[in-house]
Amino acid sequence: MKRLSKKLATLGMFGSLFATAAALAGDAETSARASGGGWRRSGTATATARYEGHLGFARSDTRTGRLNLARGVAVGVDEDGVSLSLSTAIAPRLGPAFATNFNLSIGTDGSLSHSTSTSMALGGSSREVSAGGATTTRRGGSATSLASGRTRHGGVVHATTRSHNHRPRPHSGVRRVFRR
Repeated sequence: MKRLSKKLATLGMFGSLFATAAALAGDAETSARASGGGWRRSGTATATARYEGHLGFARSDTRTGRLNLARGVAVGVDEDGVSLSLSTAIAPRLGPAFATNFNLSIGTDGSLSHSTSTSMALGGSSREVSAGGATTTRRGGSATSLASGRTRHGGVVHATTRSHNHRPRPHSGVRRVFRR
């Protein structure tokens, strides 16, 4: 039951992140997931990428085999600024699995937002990691990242996320100086 609730919480976070991002224009989002299947299975790799705006592109790439690799990149420019999102997940058949995400938006108003996430799964009979995020330059910009991981039959998952938003101070223009 505990694992099921963790899975549902993770799916809910990804769903709300991408539903929010889909409502905005001029945004970039990516996600990547990879699993190492252990001795008996080869594992999987999936990636998504999306950019919505005036000029940009989105691309995803996956490879499976001894090393499962998933990559997503989305970058673009619109009247509000530049948006960039990158996600990568790597999971060998045996050994640790690792996923990372990076998002950056630079607004024409001087705003700067970035976020990162990492997930590493060690040990157990199989490992799965995922990372994803979205960024936009609308309304002063924002960037969000998510990370998750899972191991079977033991093992440890380390996941971290960080984000930072910088809004420029309003420019007051010319000030009057009064002297007595």
